[in-house]
Amino acid sequence: MAYQFNLEEEVKRLRQKYDKAVMRYSSHSEEGFLDFDVYEGLIYAAKDMLITGRDHRLREDEESYGDLPHTLYVFEIMMELVFSEKCSPDEVTIGLTAALLHDIGYAVMAESGYDVSHGFQKADMRVGHMKEGAVFVKELLRNPEFELYYTDDQIQRICGIIEVHDNPSVPYEKDGVKYKGVPLDITDRLLYMHREADRMWMSSEEGFDNDFRGRLEHGETTPEEHLKWVVNSHTREKGLYQDDGNFRGGLLFRTPRAYEIFLGNVKAIVKRYGIEEIPPQVLHLFEIRKELKVASAIELYNNGGVALGKAAEQAGVTIVEFKELLAKRGIYRELEVESAEEIDEKVRSLSD
Repeated sequence: MAYQFNLEEEVKRLRQKYDKAVMRYSSHSEEGFLDFDVYEGLIYAAKDMLITGRDHRLREDEESYGDLPHTLYVFEIMMELVFSEKCSPDEVTIGLTAALLHDIGYAVMAESGYDVSHGFQKADMRVGHMKEGAVFVKELLRNPEFELYYTDDQIQRICGIIEVHDNPSVPYEKDGVKYKGVPLDITDRLLYMHREADRMWMSSEEGFDNDFRGRLEHGETTPEEHLKWVVNSHTREKGLYQDDGNFRGGLLFRTPRAYEIFLGNVKAIVKRYGIEEIPPQVLHLFEIRKELKVASAIELYNNGGVALGKAAEQAGVTIVEFKELLAKRGIYRELEVESAEEIDEKVRSLSD
């Protein structure tokens, strides 16, 4: 069944997800987190402008919704990242607001007469939309409707992210040397998480299909070739940075949750298009998926995020196997009362 974009339904779904995350994250207090009404207000305040942005048709027979689908997708992924990384309420506000408004500069340029339908392919358009977007967002957030919810420091930080967020995609030349992009400050985790969320669109169902159709218009390609192109683009961008050991799978992802989402997206693409000949650079992603799940479960358990049984379930192993994995890593926690499942497992192992 084809994906149908419905703004009201999307906003409702995002509200539920945000409220649930805030309750789970704060456990007993929601103090410091913006009410989702503020984000919803921004969505509808920017809606008409975002629709006039780049042409992100979700299907060939559908009308264009401009940058709205992309914007809400990036917002949702950023939500996943800021909560998985246990960001502060202040960081959550900055990260999510920047995600909602990061590409509005394309609409600002369109209103000035620029043709931005394929602006993402031109360096001057990429630079322009970041600069113009930052100026517009600064004015928007100081509008009486929103100024009570944002401090000057937060506005400055939000605009700072927007002003440089697409730099890795802007080729430039200096002293006769051509560079494929401007690296971001990887020590700025909000900025880098934003880049992870923004680039995730390429591997999403909607983003992959949209870009695939666009490439078909400029010459023949196949789903296999396009998937290889998506993965290669992440590999190339990672090449802008010195590898400090925190990049995952040879790609640009640094946060565990972003990498996990990307692997899930790639798996869904392979299944949806029936890709049989998986490119080598994609194949290894599947081979390490189990390892990633285990590592994530161990980290959660070690930090006290989940109980032993839940961690084992998340890792896809039995409790006894999970304890063995913990022991190999030298991880020991306070003694827990054995569950009925553990006892049953031991009984079965003794009877085998």
